[in-house]
Amino acid sequence: QTNLSIGDGRSHTHFDNLSMIAFAYGKTLLVDNGRFNYSGTDIGDWLRYSSEAHNMITMNGLTQGMAGDTLNHFYTSDAFDYFMGTANSTSDKTGKYPWNRTIFFPKSKLWIVNDRVVPQNSNVNNIEQNWHFLPESYWTYDQENNQVETHFEQGANIVIAQVDKQNMSLNEKAGYYAPGGGKLYNTKF
Repeated sequence: QTNLSIGDGRSHTHFDNLSMIAFAYGKTLLVDNGRFNYSGTDIGDWLRYSSEAHNMITMNGLTQGMAGDTLNHFYTSDAFDYFMGTANSTSDKTGKYPWNRTIFFPKSKLWIVNDRVVPQNSNVNNIEQNWHFLPESYWTYDQENNQVETHFEQGANIVIAQVDKQNMSLNEKAGYYAPGGGKLYNTKF
């Protein structure tokens, strides 16, 4: 099962356009980091207002603006599910950077996610694809093969493998996971 965030940029919207959450075999494999509180703390603000706190694309380390999204295609059948959406992301510092996320889910054991970013400037841009896991996933990354793998003690795991490995690297960052009830965990992503 996959949940996606689609917003219209006008009503109650977060900075997580086209973010995805993935579940398989009773386990959350890609998480939404939740919210810690609604007061103006660095941690609370990062969880609520930062695009990097979600399973999505960011450009030049900036949070995306509140632009509307487009659901381009959605199809489901007994054999596969298919989704394609466009986030019309903006940033005051980099201008527009619309990006497309396509997810193909053959009903077997994998998702194929394709992100295509189209910067509207002539700068050299740093595009980041952010992925977040449960704290107990004990994930590792293989720098040589550009892939990340979780290591849950029981049940399903996920491997994120990049097809196009040119001009890319894996970078580990510090973050937070707030499952609710006032709980907060330091994590890495």
